Amino acid sequence: MTKKFKKSVQLLLGRLKAIFLLDQYTLKVSFSDTPHKDDVDDKAVEAEIDIDEKYLQIKVDIYPILFKKYKENPYNLICTLVHEISHTITAPLYDMVYEVRNGKNYHEDTINGLSEKQTERLNNIIRPYIEKDLKSYL
Repeated sequence: MTKKFKKSVQLLLGRLKAIFLLDQYTLKVSFSDTPHKDDVDDKAVEAEIDIDEKYLQIKVDIYPILFKKYKENPYNLICTLVHEISHTITAPLYDMVYEVRNGKNYHEDTINGLSEKQTERLNNIIRPYIEKDLKSYL
């Protein structure tokens, strides 16, 4: 992986961190020279994200296949990193569903509250882009 690629990853993740309103999180990026395969379908993994909500930390692991795809078309980097950062919105609901599947019970208000919280996060991310061009929509 080249210095230019690594710099592009850092810059893009920094921008996405701001867009996704994750300024309170610490972001760590690691670049692996060892390919990694998905546990489910055995496909090569481009990147992975680990989100620690308790300590407000995000770790993104970058794997060699992403660098290969970046060399084919730099746009692939954007698609992959936006996907990974999007997990910051979906992960809390996924975690809750996983816990329910394993026997934990949640009150309806707790489930609804988390859904509303994540929906408001999406609202806060998307709304400024619409407001910027509001007159063209009205």
